[in-house]
Amino acid sequence: MWKKAWEDTIPAIGYRNRGNAIRSIILVVIALFIVRYLGGQLQMSEELWWIVASAIAVGIVFVGTFLFNLIRAPVYLKWEEEKKPKISVATRSGKRDHEWQHQHLMWAELEVTNTSINQELKDVEVQVTEVISLIPRQDEPQKYLLYPIQHLSPTVVCWSERFAPPNQLRLSIPPNQTRSALVAFCDDSNGMWTIFNSPITIKPRNLDGARVQIEVSSPSSAPYKGFFYIQCHPNYTDGRRAIFEFVEWDDWVSSHDVTIHQSSA
Repeated sequence: MWKKAWEDTIPAIGYRNRGNAIRSIILVVIALFIVRYLGGQLQMSEELWWIVASAIAVGIVFVGTFLFNLIRAPVYLKWEEEKKPKISVATRSGKRDHEWQHQHLMWAELEVTNTSINQELKDVEVQVTEVISLIPRQDEPQKYLLYPIQHLSPTVVCWSERFAPPNQLRLSIPPNQTRSALVAFCDDSNGMWTIFNSPITIKPRNLDGARVQIEVSSPSSAPYKGFFYIQCHPNYTDGRRAIFEFVEWDDWVSSHDVTIHQSSA
């Protein structure tokens, strides 16, 4: 806040270049010595009083301008922060009832929002960087082991075709706008398989639940990294129907008993 006030005050009083200001002061001092040497001591004394009076006036203006800028600095800092492109995310999952609702039967999407009020978030890319399976413990119901059953290489996922052409990996998001990346889908009414929406022909997939790490990057902003729980549930024998579950990891693990294997820490 103090730095912002100082940066706004200096240009306001006409100070633009430090080198020029120092050079001007040195030239004035030299000129004063020359006047004194030539015998203009009396005139110099009067001019010195004018210089002192002028310096006091400049000081008063500087202090007043600085205090004004100091008071308004928090508002300007907040405004400048709001202008910067930043990434905000939210999860979205569902199951369609009609063909026109979505291109897949079941899906898990990451909604990416550009929080800037006036700057575009350019070339945004969403990547699944880690997938670690959650294994239900057979001897202890409702308890899970986080264990890397299979190794899935980091993969970029495509943006939803509601916002982009098929297989598009990057897009720009206007200010205060949201776009959805299709992280995974399943077109089997029996569920079970989480198929990650990679542009490759044989898409990576995972059975049962998993903890996934997702990174959202853009040249316009610092990257976002977060953990999520994802599972395409099957049709259970108790009558529950297949559906995608896609939520933040901390929310899911807060209501489930999970043991983290040392290889997954």
